[in-house]
This record gives sequence, C-alpha cells and structure tokens, in this order.
Amino acid sequence: MGENSGKDSLRRQKTRWLIKRFSVVLVSAIVLFIVGSLFVQDLFHNTRLDTTKMRLKTIRMGIEEFKKETLRFPTSLSEIEEYGKKNPEATFLHSLGKEFLSDQEGNSQEYTELNGKGGWYYNKDTGEVRINLNKPLKNYLNTYFGQERNEVPSDW
Repeated sequence: MGENSGKDSLRRQKTRWLIKRFSVVLVSAIVLFIVGSLFVQDLFHNTRLDTTKMRLKTIRMGIEEFKKETLRFPTSLSEIEEYGKKNPEATFLHSLGKEFLSDQEGNSQEYTELNGKGGWYYNKDTGEVRINLNKPLKNYLNTYFGQERNEVPSDW
C-alpha cells in the first residue's frame, strides 16, 4: 500500500507541475495576443492617419495649382477634379481623395461649413480646405494612443 501512495503522490506532484506550467504558458500567450492586437491596431490607425494627412496636402496643392492656372479659387473641390480630367497636362487632382478618420471606408463629402460630419470642409472664397472633424482625434480613433490623439483634425 505504501508503494501505491508514493506513486499517487508523485503523480499528483507531476500533475500540479504540469498545471502550473500550462498556466504560465496560457497567461503568456494571452499577454502576447493582447500586445500584438494593440500593435496591429495602432499600425492600422497610423495608416489611416497618414493617408488622410497626405490627401489633405494633395488637395491643398491642387487648389494652389488650380489658382495659378485660372487666377481664381475653384468653386468646389469637384471643380478641381473636372478641370484635371479635361486638361490631362494639369498636374493636380484628377480624383478627390478621401479622409479615413471618420469612416474606415473613407469620406470625400464636401461641406461649406465646418460641421464635424467628416469629409472635407472647403471655403471657395479663400481656397481653405480642412478635414471636417472638429473634435480631438481620440473621438474618431478611440483606440489610437499616438502623439496626435488630442489634436483636432480640422486644425491641421
């Protein structure tokens, strides 16, 4: 009987050891999954942010080039597109870009007032264009924790 109880004790010790090791591996795997998910999500948000900023600069350059060619600001952002399509030698916009902060699919809607609905705000009298989002970036990309988290996109 003593021999069996020794084997049972040894078996219980091995089982406890396996459970402890499995627990450590499981907790490590969960932590790695969470950290990996945050990294991928941050990368995704940075891509959306960088693309939107690049599109904003491109639109601003298009407005300036349009003004140089026509000596006036376009009446709308879509006029830049139309002009570019009719004049292939023009180097500016042939299609209006989207902002990807208010919507993952992108928003190219044009507004004449800064109302926070996404897309672009455009003032035809001054040629000013802005991202039409008037709350801090964290309101649109709530899991973005980069340095621009508290900046307001319409201020860029």
